[in-house]
Amino acid sequence: MPESFSVDGVDHVELYVSDWDEAAEWYERVLGLSTDEEFVQWWTAGDGPLVL
Repeated sequence: MPESFSVDGVDHVELYVSDWDEAAEWYERVLGLSTDEEFVQWWTAGDGPLVL
């Protein structure tokens, strides 16, 4: 059996989704995350990542 481990932090996670609005709503509802206003122009322009 593998040794146990702990995570001190996460730098980033990249997931590809087909509907950014639906994904943002899910991440907020389920995980309590919200969009990072500093990068919201990437998401609304449709040519960059959704940063939460």
